[in-house]
Amino acid sequence: MPVFMPARKLLDILSRSERRTVVLLLMLQMAVAVFEVMGLASVMPLLALVGDPGIIQENRWVNMAYGMLGAESEKQFIMYCGIFSLGMLLVSNAVRFAVTWAMLRFTHMTNYTLSKRMFRMYILQPYRFFFDHNSSDIIKNVLGEVASVCCYVLQNAMIILSRCAIVIAIMIFMIFINPLVSLAVFVCFGGSYVLAYVLTRRVMERVSKKRLEATERRFRIAGETFRSIKEVKAANRELFFYDKFADASESFARQCTVNEVVAMSPRYSLEVVAYGAMVVLVMVFFISGWNIGHILPLLGVYALGGMKMMPALQQVFAGMTNIRFYLPALDLLHSDFSRFKVDEAEQEAHAGAVSFEREIRFEDVSFAYAQEAGPVLDGLNMIIGRNRMVGIVGTTGAGKTTAIDMLLGLLAPDSGRLLVDGVPIDTGNIRAWRRHIGYVPQVINLLDDSVKMNIALGVPASEVDEARLVNAAKAASIHEHVMQNMPDGYDTVIGEQGVCLSGGQRQRIGIARALYQGADVLVLDEATSALDADTERKVMESIAGLAGEMTIVIIAHRLSTLEKCDTIFVFENGKASPVGTYADLCARNGLFTGRDPVAERMADTAVPAAADLRGAC
Repeated sequence: MPVFMPARKLLDILSRSERRTVVLLLMLQMAVAVFEVMGLASVMPLLALVGDPGIIQENRWVNMAYGMLGAESEKQFIMYCGIFSLGMLLVSNAVRFAVTWAMLRFTHMTNYTLSKRMFRMYILQPYRFFFDHNSSDIIKNVLGEVASVCCYVLQNAMIILSRCAIVIAIMIFMIFINPLVSLAVFVCFGGSYVLAYVLTRRVMERVSKKRLEATERRFRIAGETFRSIKEVKAANRELFFYDKFADASESFARQCTVNEVVAMSPRYSLEVVAYGAMVVLVMVFFISGWNIGHILPLLGVYALGGMKMMPALQQVFAGMTNIRFYLPALDLLHSDFSRFKVDEAEQEAHAGAVSFEREIRFEDVSFAYAQEAGPVLDGLNMIIGRNRMVGIVGTTGAGKTTAIDMLLGLLAPDSGRLLVDGVPIDTGNIRAWRRHIGYVPQVINLLDDSVKMNIALGVPASEVDEARLVNAAKAASIHEHVMQNMPDGYDTVIGEQGVCLSGGQRQRIGIARALYQGADVLVLDEATSALDADTERKVMESIAGLAGEMTIVIIAHRLSTLEKCDTIFVFENGKASPVGTYADLCARNGLFTGRDPVAERMADTAVPAAADLRGAC
């Protein structure tokens, strides 16, 4: 891959202000290179004076400086020169430290802004995006790969450019002193690193891909394991998942080891080369008959120059190795930022108002997740009146959940329309429509936080309306339990996924959460199907208390859940048929007639096949 391609991709994912900062930092790195040369240049006259103080009288420029400083003796002048040289080195290092600090701060702040942008980009994607993208991969990209790109690609790219500037500046200075020797040193050192990079390039390409694969496996296995920890422990399968994670982690460790070994490998051989070059240089000068006064300044400059060039060249090589190692992460980020852009103007357009005063209407709606799989909804027509309680039943795959997802504004019809008071719901008003809806799923996702923050989900603690919170909790019949049985009331931390709560309490918090949002449409997607009959009855009594004040839509598998519904729709083959109230449904068939309550509860465990439903009650 051409060198400019990764650079282009890196600049593409940076914002305009970040690109300007990169240019500024590169200019500062040029200044660092100048100070490095000035510090190095200040050493040569000092060593020349130490070797031959007579230069003070022989060189008019040195003699002029001697007079300007008012030195009382040659030794005092040499001491002044030493202090000046030391000061130049200190200034050079101070400037280098300041620029390095600015560079490190920039890379870590870029890590912050890029991860923030990527998190926002993912979370604003359409709901269907998450059907095809593993949540562990998304987390890995936001938390892991962004950091890899910033700390190993961006940072190393800037280090490479800065160190190259230093090496080039030092080489130009040394060429003025002795072109032949300087070019020989540069070819020897630089050529060794170029050769090492060429020889290891293919290895690093393979290793970098294996690292990305191992990282994906680690995140996926860890996510899958702890998301299903209850089932894992119940089946005694801890060691199975442990072995899978250990295998992925071992592969990751091996690839990282190879990368670091390759990055540091030239250093040790080059130290021998550098020492050998210095010995050869001394021998050449000695054989040429140079006196110590001439040899000492040259040796000092070359030694100090070598001390600065060797680490710089090593950092260039290590940086190029690390960039090659983490290049797949840059490719991944660039690809995702390019493919999944969020249209800011479109997001603003989503703020349009929607009023709900009369009805919600599904008008000849069809939808398919994949064309080859056939439609899940096929010409669906359904009307939900304001402040009505509506039940939805049907077999698995009949389209119930898809219709609800469409009602929630998560999916858009392939054909047909979803209308609210005659207004089509589309990308222009979808976010406004969602503000009308409170959603209670079968499994309530709870934060490892207080009851208050779980009910007021997404609202900063300082902005929580306490009165509204209590009213929502009372309507969901959870307020008394919170106040009487929880040690810190609404500030009680309930643990991850509400581990300290019963199933009924979790559902009530879910209902309170939906009500706190100020929704006038409450959607329960099999919200009580995992509860026992007694708990379900109590939860449904809480919901029934809201009837007439808001629109309630219930998907249920147990028919008794729908007892208070004004209208029940039966879904079959992507269509919905209204069958009236629960009493109407039962009147068409005597399934529950003459049955005692215990027998009715035992029979009332699941919805029959949709084709038999009309004859099942």
